[in-house]
Amino acid sequence: MSTPTYTERRPSRSRHVTVRGLRHHVLEWGDASLVRPDRPPLVMQHGWMDVAASFQFVVDALANDRYVLAFDWRGFGLTDTPSGDTYWLPDYTADLDAMLDALFFGADSAAPPIDLLGHSMGGNVVMIYAGLRPERIRLTARSFDPGGEFAGLREMRMEPFDRTNKQDIAVVERVQQGLRARGLPAGVHSSFLECRIGHFERMVSRELAAKA
Repeated sequence: MSTPTYTERRPSRSRHVTVRGLRHHVLEWGDASLVRPDRPPLVMQHGWMDVAASFQFVVDALANDRYVLAFDWRGFGLTDTPSGDTYWLPDYTADLDAMLDALFFGADSAAPPIDLLGHSMGGNVVMIYAGLRPERIRLTARSFDPGGEFAGLREMRMEPFDRTNKQDIAVVERVQQGLRARGLPAGVHSSFLECRIGHFERMVSRELAAKA
C-alpha cells in the first residue's frame, strides 16, 4: 500500500538574496498584499538539520492567509556554504540581521515591525535577535523539539546563569565578542544573552560530555 502524496495548500515561491557574501535561498508564501497592522509579515527560521521548506506544513495549517518568509541558514538547503567554519550563533544572528535588512528594513528605517518565529537552533537565534533589535519585532515565538538524543535538556534550560562560573562567563564573553566583530550591538541586553546563549551552549556541552 503506497503512502498518499502530500498536497500543498499554499504553494511557495523560491528566490535568492545575497548578504554577507553568501547567496541565501528564500521561500515566500503569499505576498505583501496580505499584510495588515494586526497581521504583519511572518518570518520563520528553521533548526539544525532542517531547511526552510520544512515550514510548508506550518504554513498550510495557518487559519488565515499570511505573507510568510523563511530562508535556509548558511550551509543548509540551497543557501551557499561558507569557505570557513563559521557556524556560530553570532554568524547566524548577523545573517538574520542582514537578511531582514534586505527583505524589509534596509530601504525604510521606519518600516513596521514583523513577527519572528524560530524552531530549535533557529529559535535561539530568533530570541537573541529579538533582544538586540526589539524595535523590529512585534511578536516572537520559539519552539524547541523535546525529542531525540537531547530529550533530557528540558530541565537544564531552566538553570540560572551562574555569574561565578568561569565557563558560563566565558560563553557570554565569546558571544558578545562575536557580535561586535559582526557589527551587532553586543552591549545591548547582556542579561538576555546570558539567559539565552549561556543556557543553550552549556546544556549542549553537558549533554555531549555525559555521552562521551
